[in-house]
Amino acid sequence: MIQSIRIKNFALVDECEIEFTKGLNIITGETGAGKSILVDAISALLGARTSAAMLRHGEKKAIIEGSFNSVRQGNIKNYCEENDLDYHDDQLLLRRELLANGRSRAFVNDSPATLAQVQSLAQMLVDVHGQHEHQSLLKPADHIEYLDIFGNLAQAKEQVSRFYTRIKEERSKLEKLLAGQQKMHERKDYLLFQLQEINKIDPQPDEEQSLIAEEKKLAHSQELRTTCGETLSLLFESEHAAVNSLGKSVRMLESILAYDENLPPILDDLNTALIATEEACQALQRYIGHINADPAKLDETRNRLGQLSFIKKKHGATIEEILSLQKTLKNELCEMESLADLIVKSREKKAAADKAYIVAARKLSRARIKAAKSLESAIPGLLSQIGMEQCRFSIDMSQIVDGEEGLDADAERIGAQRNGIDRVEFSVQTNPGQPARRLQQVASGGEISRIMLALKSVIAEKDKIPVLLFDEIDSGISGRIAQRTAGLLRKLARSHQIICITHLPQIASAGDSHFLVEKLHQDETTSTRIRKLSQQEQAEAIARLMGGDVLQDTHLESAKTLIYEARQL
Repeated sequence: MIQSIRIKNFALVDECEIEFTKGLNIITGETGAGKSILVDAISALLGARTSAAMLRHGEKKAIIEGSFNSVRQGNIKNYCEENDLDYHDDQLLLRRELLANGRSRAFVNDSPATLAQVQSLAQMLVDVHGQHEHQSLLKPADHIEYLDIFGNLAQAKEQVSRFYTRIKEERSKLEKLLAGQQKMHERKDYLLFQLQEINKIDPQPDEEQSLIAEEKKLAHSQELRTTCGETLSLLFESEHAAVNSLGKSVRMLESILAYDENLPPILDDLNTALIATEEACQALQRYIGHINADPAKLDETRNRLGQLSFIKKKHGATIEEILSLQKTLKNELCEMESLADLIVKSREKKAAADKAYIVAARKLSRARIKAAKSLESAIPGLLSQIGMEQCRFSIDMSQIVDGEEGLDADAERIGAQRNGIDRVEFSVQTNPGQPARRLQQVASGGEISRIMLALKSVIAEKDKIPVLLFDEIDSGISGRIAQRTAGLLRKLARSHQIICITHLPQIASAGDSHFLVEKLHQDETTSTRIRKLSQQEQAEAIARLMGGDVLQDTHLESAKTLIYEARQL
């Protein structure tokens, strides 16, 4: 509930503080005294747009503070925690500062806050119903919320919301896969061309080095044969071949070994040289035997090297890079094949999510239809009590076909939204024989407030918004109807804190607390004051509502009687 409101330098208010109480808080005052200033100040506190024109003349800053206690709703605490706003037990302090340059600042428990954050909190704290464009009954988008509260459909709607989140997630996943598939299709031919080109040449690891060596050998085969033959001749076949000379040298040293102990090592070296030379000659003989001057083989080798050179220039600097590219291309093409399977599975998941949503949304829709019939039956009786006997209240429900998510269900298109597949709008028939029309087309401000009063009365126990502000709810009513309206307000005040601006004594007498708005003139300045009245002052204020400025005993007695009777409502 609102514990207090402090207003400084706002419109005609110099500075004042209002301490509201539980139950029904009545605000009265002469026309032009500034009752609307209070509504404007509370609206500004709750995040409504305002301007520098609302500053008191000559001031640089206006301040509006509101203290809310018994704020135990988990949604408020969770919202503060999620948005890094201070939250202290069950207290909440909102402050709005309006600056002369047209800008404003907002605070929640002294934490700087955005206007959007304040507005979100305000929707959980106070429902303002006055003759203004922001009245929630004039917003068809809000009608479904009232119906769901009345029908106690929060759990069913939450389930629909979860399924809606799921279809959004599954749609997003599918769209990403399809987008990836589209991109892959666009480059699949190119990938296949690259892979086929590489596969056709089929490079092998270390193949190039082997081919280079082979090409060099084949290109110089004649030179190799000639040189190796001449070398073999010098070592083995000529008259003065090295093998013969080494053999002769060995035999000569062997004949004189006994004469010097230093000769055996030398002889060993010569024997080693002889053996090595003989082995080298044998190897040369075998090598020469394998030298093949094959022009066809040389051409084949050179062609293969040309193929490798071509593919290196086109796809990579080295054969290793080409082999790596080949592996990458194969993997990417395999992913394309597996992506098709993933898309099939994703479509199945999306279809399952759609089906689950449709089942839950249709169940919610049926519950709404049932709740709508009950609400249509409950509202007219209450409206009749408060002076709208001829008014017929109806609820128009239709299925959305253009929602954020389009789903196919049983050969029909459903427009899915987070709160379901229904479009709900309240209509009224104010006069018999006339068609029902949308509220904003036919209802006056006073009628809107009374319809809201009737609506709030039937959903009072289910509505989680703790504070209701009614501005001029008594427009167009008097006498017996006004007294019945007072009774409804008192009943509603058992579960809500009500702030009601009125000019009718019947409604004013029902208040648990009574505040008077007065306009003061002093030293050529004008200001508005709002003060709480004592019981005697309350009776006097109601008497003036009945009889004007001249306070007569009969009016005072009538006022006391009204107060007594209101307490019995």
